[in-house]
Parts: sequence; structure tokens; C-alpha cells
Amino acid sequence: PESIAPRVCAALRAVVDESVADILPHHHLVDELGIDSVDIASLTIALEDEFDEILLLNEWIASASDPAEL
Repeated sequence: PESIAPRVCAALRAVVDESVADILPHHHLVDELGIDSVDIASLTIALEDEFDEILLLNEWIASASDPAEL
């Protein structure tokens, strides 16, 4: 649903560098937003808080065909 994207962006804004003005759906987390492994852990927590769900980080990373695409 369309209501998910703004919530994910809100979680991303909580962890990305302040120099990133806009977060767009096509942005690459590592290459364009500068997310590192610590930020992924922080993003997981922010998403859990935003959606009130428990995310299993290991399963999330393992489900990606290429972890660099996260």
C-alpha cells in the first residue's frame, strides 16, 4: 500500500546522514544513502518501532539475493 513508503522513509530519516535531503524509493541504501552495518541495525529498530513488528535482522539480510542491495 501507498501508506508504507512514507513510514519507511520516516524510519530511514531517523538513521541516515542529515545531508540526505530527500529519500526516494529508488535510492540505494549503501551507495546513495550511506547506510553501513550499524545503520542497518538502527534501521531495523526504527522499522520495528514504526510498524510495531519484530524484524529478524538475520532473516531479512539472508532473504536478499545480494546483501549490497539492501
